[in-house]
Parts: sequence; C-alpha cells; structure tokens
Amino acid sequence: MRAIILGIGSDIGRELAARLCRNGYYVTGYKHYEELRPEPWDLIVCCYGKLEPIGSFWDLDVDEWEYSFRANVFLPLRDIRELYPHRRPGASVCLFSGAGTSGPAPTYSAYCAAKVALVKMTELLDDESPDCKFFILGPGMVRTKIHEQIMRAGDRAANHQRVLDFLASPDSGTSHDDIYACLMACVAASKAAVGGRNICVHRDNWARLEELGADK
Repeated sequence: MRAIILGIGSDIGRELAARLCRNGYYVTGYKHYEELRPEPWDLIVCCYGKLEPIGSFWDLDVDEWEYSFRANVFLPLRDIRELYPHRRPGASVCLFSGAGTSGPAPTYSAYCAAKVALVKMTELLDDESPDCKFFILGPGMVRTKIHEQIMRAGDRAANHQRVLDFLASPDSGTSHDDIYACLMACVAASKAAVGGRNICVHRDNWARLEELGADK
C-alpha cells in the first residue's frame, strides 16, 4: 500500500507518516510547493494548513488574507488534482478541517472561510469520484507548532489566552494516535459511510462509522 502525505513538514503529517510506515505503508512525503512525482497511490493525506493572517478582517492586509485561501484550499486541490489520475482502485483522500466550520471563529476569518470551502469541496469531490473516497477530519486541539502563529499574533487572536492556558496545562489535547486511528477507521469504512463527510476525531464514534451511510 502506498500513501502520499502532502504537508510532511507539519507535525501531524510527520506523525501520521511514521505510523503509516510502521503499519506497512510505503510513504512519500511532500512539503509546500515541492514538485510532485507521478506514482500509483492508495491514500493521500493532505496536512497543509495556515492560520495566519490572524485578526479582525477589517484590519488585515487583503493580499495576506487572500493568500490564506491559496495555502489552505487552492494548493491542496491543485496537488490532489495532479495526483488523482494515478490512484489505485478503492483509493482514499483525507483532508483536515479546522475550528469555525460550523460557527464563528473570531479573528480567524481567512482560515475559517478557507476550511469551510475545503469541507464543501470534499463533499463535491467525493460525489464526482465514484472510484475514490474523499473525507475530511476535524482533529480538535492538537499540540503542534501551528500554535506558534497564535503566539505571534498575541492579543490579535481572540483565543490567545485560551491557547496559552492549554499549552501551560497537562492537557495533551487530541493525540496523534487518535488521529491515526480515526484515519484508518475511515480508510477501512465504506464510501457510503464516510465519503464526503466531515468526521470529528475527538467526538465521533469511529466504531459506528458505517451507520453514517444510512443518513445519506
């Protein structure tokens, strides 16, 4: 089995790659804007993600705001589109959603809006890909270096104090083991069950994923 990790430089991408390798996958990883090589694949995991720019929409540089869509939506879709013709039968594509996809996330308008677009594209791509399963995972709060962007923003980030408290607490947040377990549960599940779905790692019951198919 061959997996491709887009965003191998991210903490989640690196941790998932290590677990996939330990479980028999041959893994190829790419960082942002690295040239893709055509190769057959069974699984793509896209870990691209950028919180910045952080702050009130009215105060942000419009070019930086628009660039967030390029990093969070357009780059993932471009890379997946390029790799898609080389999929093997029964292939799966996993993307990651984020906070604010079902409600407001103050000071994160660029990131939030981009992730909402990615959630909708996951639904659309799954519908247009009868031989490939697309799903998107919401990992919850994970200890990764993405929080450095919030630290740089300081008081411009509405959740700055909450993140400071989280990082200073013994709470480890969602573990990489749980993210991997949820990913594998979704890979094993049928397209009817998880195709086009936004699955919450820390809240949904992965053992009952097949029941989701009855909701469609």
